[in-house]
Amino acid sequence: TTGRHGDAVRFDGVDDHVATSGTAPVRTNESFTVSAWARIDDDRTGFRTAVSANGNRMSAFYLQWNRDSGWGFVMPNADADCFWHSRQWQT
Repeated sequence: TTGRHGDAVRFDGVDDHVATSGTAPVRTNESFTVSAWARIDDDRTGFRTAVSANGNRMSAFYLQWNRDSGWGFVMPNADADCFWHSRQWQT
């Protein structure tokens, strides 16, 4: 993977990502676990997404970090432009 540093991927915080090919990685209508080893080096406001699964209109879930809230898991109720979601935060 371009940008690999040791056994990790390093991003510049602008527009980087790693994508996998194939079908959805997780069946979100069943029980599942998401985890990541991540180090956030900047102190900017806003959300930093460590792991997500794409949908057609909205990602199936996000594992995110926010400077004010800490780590959070977000799971929209529908793959649509306007959605309700479940959000859990760990500070």
